[in-house]
Amino acid sequence: MGRTMETRRVGALALSVILFASLVCLLSASTASASSAVLATPSWTVPVPSGSATATPIANPQGTVIAFSSPGVPASSVPALQEVSAAGQPIWSLPATATLQPQGRVPSVTDANGNTYVQVEDSTSGNLNLSVESLDASGNKRWIAPLPTAHQCCEIALGWNGVVYTVAASNQGAPQILGFNEATGAQVLDLTSPSLSQVTNLMTYPGGLIVVDLYAGVAYYSYAGMLITNIVPGSPGVNFPSVSAGNGTVFMEGSTDSCTDSTVEEITPGGIQWTWNSPSGFRCGDYLTATPDGGLIVGGGYNHTVISISPQGATRWTYTPTPPPGDSILSPAAPVVDTIGDVAIPFTYQDPSQGFYAVEVDFLTQSSASSNLQALNIREADCPNGYGDILAPLAPVDVEASQLLVGLTVACQPAQNTSPGSIQAFTVPGLSANFRLVTSVPGFSPPPPPPSYVALGDSFSSGEGNFPFLTGTDNSTDKCHRSSNSYPSLLSAAHPAFEFIFVACSGATTGNIWLGANPPQSIQSDPEPLQLSSLSGSTKLVTLSIGGDDIGFADIITQCVVWTCAVASRFSSEVRLASKHIRQLEPVLVSTYKQIQAAAPNAAVYVVGYPYLVPPHPSRAHSIGTCVAQSGLIGNSLGWLAPKEVELNSVIGRAATAAGVHYVDPNARGKSYSFLNHDICSSSSWIISITNRSAQNYSFHPNTIGQYELEQALLAAGA
Repeated sequence: MGRTMETRRVGALALSVILFASLVCLLSASTASASSAVLATPSWTVPVPSGSATATPIANPQGTVIAFSSPGVPASSVPALQEVSAAGQPIWSLPATATLQPQGRVPSVTDANGNTYVQVEDSTSGNLNLSVESLDASGNKRWIAPLPTAHQCCEIALGWNGVVYTVAASNQGAPQILGFNEATGAQVLDLTSPSLSQVTNLMTYPGGLIVVDLYAGVAYYSYAGMLITNIVPGSPGVNFPSVSAGNGTVFMEGSTDSCTDSTVEEITPGGIQWTWNSPSGFRCGDYLTATPDGGLIVGGGYNHTVISISPQGATRWTYTPTPPPGDSILSPAAPVVDTIGDVAIPFTYQDPSQGFYAVEVDFLTQSSASSNLQALNIREADCPNGYGDILAPLAPVDVEASQLLVGLTVACQPAQNTSPGSIQAFTVPGLSANFRLVTSVPGFSPPPPPPSYVALGDSFSSGEGNFPFLTGTDNSTDKCHRSSNSYPSLLSAAHPAFEFIFVACSGATTGNIWLGANPPQSIQSDPEPLQLSSLSGSTKLVTLSIGGDDIGFADIITQCVVWTCAVASRFSSEVRLASKHIRQLEPVLVSTYKQIQAAAPNAAVYVVGYPYLVPPHPSRAHSIGTCVAQSGLIGNSLGWLAPKEVELNSVIGRAATAAGVHYVDPNARGKSYSFLNHDICSSSSWIISITNRSAQNYSFHPNTIGQYELEQALLAAGA
């Protein structure tokens, strides 16, 4: 019995210690609550236009800040967009006559070199003009890329390939994903898809584009605009906030129409990895914020709760902000996470005794509902009669090294006259840069993309007629016919350190490489995105053959086989005007090659001429026998076609020289790879003949041996 009593005393003492320790832990966990917040004084303030606008700060890789205001801002003496230093000193500003269009979460973004890209709406001319503009680190305009008239612009994102992407939407038709070359502003991508109807988020990662659609789910596209996969969320989806972790992972929230429940799914190109279900009473969250350890923060539920979710999809902590005694929370804003996992949670609350609204910012960490960072209480004091009302219920915040940035719009009491909004900075030792910069600004933190070899061009580059064709390039909507036996596929093996990007397409013209090209002939278009969009600063090698389809050479061959060239020239302008079209092609090729150089400034560009399809100097013997059987050409058709081949290659060679790119002559005399004496009439032909029943529809293209010899020609040229 005595031993039992002693055991109970020890047990009671241990329980007391445990309870005390628990109380200490609870008190420690509450160090970020509003009760411990200090009244904060800004280290600097930058005014932005007043009115219905919300002042929004966006931290940049250089430690500077973009300050902007929302649509509906009237013209004023205060700039609508400006960049300031980490000390609040002005660097540059946009005129107040330009109204920004921040319908997406990132209305502007600054790259690792200090260039800023922003969506601008300008109605000063009486018409609505939408554009994407680029400014350098001093605020000078680098380029302006107009968007289609009467469209609305939303998201903007930087690709890891040196292309700036945005979404243009209208009341009619599917949204467009548009891409502009970062250096020149030239449009390099115009992507539409019947499956897209309401794009809610556009993000990038090293592998390509991530397009989130309210109804279609999450679509992954290559930078060339080819669909990789489309993941349809498994949860009900009316409310679909989403965020990218920067590596291709997307977190997406789904909820029912009544918002009585909520789920979050982790989505990768491989599918749905896990599903998190919200606790009872949480209802819908309004914000998702990725964390550096691979988890995320869900915030903004109807009960103002913020929840941290682990990388495995488990709840780590749940936190509900507590306002000062007697006050009530009006609404929370989006949490912000820095690069080391600190979480800033802003919320607006009402102080009935003083008759104004104030902002509280609590700090936690990604893994713990506590922090060593001091919570801040922010009240606007820039009013004649004391504190003013903070009108923006969702006061946006951002973080950078040792600073919290807050956007405020204020009304002074008692007359409720609106004072200018502002971006205010508060010193918070220990904060680091926003983790958003790591996930959305190429070159800021992640390693650069690998060097690439990009194969552009037409059917002679795609490997037409050499089976098997790569998956997705031989179906009812795509006949690009890219082959694993093509010279680009063979050449890629000689560059194992290069990522191989194969976008050559059968039937492609210069107009399928870039939008500004003006081919002499209007030919059916390549079903795929502009080939220029596959190029970037990391591209080290480019090869292409282009120009034959610009002059309709395939149709010319067909008509010469069916009618003879002499007869076809009577009714076919393609045949009759072939030499004229070849001459007109030269400046188009020069411009095309220069566009390629601009899009891939670090690449060696090799232009491959066309191999001899027919003998360059046909004799009478070629008009009979084996040559006729293999080519289908009779009469003087060989004699008519032969000089056209020479003319076309001469134009291609001159254009390459003028543009400063390498020209590879596949018909060079005395070379082992030369197609001289290996044309379609030769007994050792490297050209697919019309007698090849398995590839008859692809005749007059290099066969497997011919593709190998083209690769040898490129290797000999130094590619």
